[in-house]
Amino acid sequence: MELSEEEILKKIHRAEEEAMKRIEEAQEEAERLLKKTEDEIREELKIKERELLKEVSQIKERRLKEIDKETERILKEAHATASKIRKVSRSRLEEAIRKILSLILPPEKP
Repeated sequence: MELSEEEILKKIHRAEEEAMKRIEEAQEEAERLLKKTEDEIREELKIKERELLKEVSQIKERRLKEIDKETERILKEAHATASKIRKVSRSRLEEAIRKILSLILPPEKP
């Protein structure tokens, strides 16, 4: 049995429609997979960002502790230096006062 031209055209048309339907389904599936992949990548990036922020926070905390220790050391050193300066200044002042007094006051008699 031979198909008529009209039947052949109908079969071609149905085949084209089926092919278009499958193409649309494939495109929809590809879009769904692409969206799923994008969502997974975004989630991974969010996790990585949280990890990095935590790491940065820990680094900052350690650095601040180091700075606090260094600041405390510098302050202690400055305090010690100031104490030494006060002692030297006081002894020099006392010596200057004795010299001035010895110039002003008459010498003590034995």
